[in-house]
Amino acid sequence: MNIEKGFFCIEDSDYYEGYYNKNQSWNGWAMPYFDKVNAILIAHDFSSLGYEITYDKYKDCFICKITESDNEISTEIVKKKIIDTIDGEKELYDFGSLGWTWDGYENNNREVEIIAIWSRDFGDFGVNAILYQHNIPVANIADSFEIENNGKSIYLVTKIKNLMYKNFEQYTKLPKVSNCSKILQDVYDGVYSSDSEMCHIDYEGWNDFYNEEYSKDDIDFLKKEVKKYGLEEVLEIDTGEYLVLGYGDLITLFNDDRNFERLELDKADKITNTISQEFRRSKDKSKQKLEQLCQRYGIILNDYLYIEGYTNLIDLYQDYEIEENTMNI
Repeated sequence: MNIEKGFFCIEDSDYYEGYYNKNQSWNGWAMPYFDKVNAILIAHDFSSLGYEITYDKYKDCFICKITESDNEISTEIVKKKIIDTIDGEKELYDFGSLGWTWDGYENNNREVEIIAIWSRDFGDFGVNAILYQHNIPVANIADSFEIENNGKSIYLVTKIKNLMYKNFEQYTKLPKVSNCSKILQDVYDGVYSSDSEMCHIDYEGWNDFYNEEYSKDDIDFLKKEVKKYGLEEVLEIDTGEYLVLGYGDLITLFNDDRNFERLELDKADKITNTISQEFRRSKDKSKQKLEQLCQRYGIILNDYLYIEGYTNLIDLYQDYEIEENTMNI
């Protein structure tokens, strides 16, 4: 079976990352498998009065019960299976066999890398994440989510990642910080780095610290950017007490693309090191094995050999070439 990674939802539910065979369906609906963390999130999110999903740790399965007036009407079992996926063998739970109406979406080589999560004063969670597509950074995002926290960080991280996958397209369409004025970039950085998630510049502070670098023209241009980007609720100018006052949600309205070149090189280095380690541990040292590992990370070996950041693959590739040529002498 060709089991690929994807995202799945029912109507307007959250997204859940899982695996599926695109050529296999039930009445036109996807039939996904999920890892244990996503399966537990599904059990929590889809349990309701009269329909309970619980995990049986002794049988390592999920039990779905339909009840009426405390009487059990029917029971279905979601079994764990060992599935050979595009990411190798995985222990996955077969929620696709329940006859649920799952919509399936291709992964399209998308990845959400969580950089930081923090509790906010408003009772929600702030998050900073880098979004990649085909191993290229496409967005550096700050956002906030109201999520029930059960005390286990792995569920919190997975829940946030699933939400960010669902909003992936919208994040990539946010205005880029690099296109903003220098003063708006400074306000953005001030909000982001502040423990209070605010940037306030009073009139005295402006005269002491900003007057030499900026002028009234910069403030006038900043006012135009407020209108251009719709920042009226997160950025106030000339309030009477403050010349500039930026609020926490300001940083959620932009894509901070200023360090993408470095992020791309860092990502390439991580991927090549992972591939190198897996290849050297493998008993199969063939070129086909190396190409298979590269494909898992969205890399076509020959196309990446001399791209900066992927040079570690050259050594593996050339080692194979030398070994193969020696065998053919």
